[in-house]
Parts: sequence; structure tokens; C-alpha cells
Amino acid sequence: MSPILIIYALTKRYPKEESIVFMNLSFLLGKFSQLAVFLLMGRWLGLMTLLYTTAAALGGFYLGAKVRKHIPERTYVGIVRGMLLLIAVAIVVRYTYT
Repeated sequence: MSPILIIYALTKRYPKEESIVFMNLSFLLGKFSQLAVFLLMGRWLGLMTLLYTTAAALGGFYLGAKVRKHIPERTYVGIVRGMLLLIAVAIVVRYTYT
């Protein structure tokens, strides 16, 4: 779902700050849903993996908040597009060879 939201934010040309808040909220809401499902299903290994992943992501959010003030809008859009390209290539490779 994240690549779709990122593409949407880029096509609507939202400012960098708004896009980041939008994507962060989307990520956190998704993690809360996963947390609820793991708790309801009693999947403790999945829950622990989710907690570690979320902790790592929150660390990334913190670092990103510190760095984003120093990255120009044009550079930010270029970085996001590059990451989307990597995701697209990974998807194509994955489904080509499976």
C-alpha cells in the first residue's frame, strides 16, 4: 500500500512536509492494525517481529525528521522516485523468476 500512497502524494504535488506526515500516519495505522490482528490470533512470533520492525521504523522516523529539514524539495522527490523504481524492479524480478 505504501508505494501507492507515495505515488499519489507525488502526483498531487503535495509539499514534502505534508507528504511525510501523510505517509507516517498511514504506516502507523497499518502497524496498529497488524498489532491487533496478531494479538487476536495469538501469533506471538509475528507480534515480536512486528514490534522489532516498528521500533526500527520509529528510529528511522526520528532520523528522517532530523535530516528532512536539510534536504531540498527537488532532491527529496528524486530520492522518493528512486526508491519507487527500486521497489518496482524488485517486484518485476520477484514475479518474473517465481
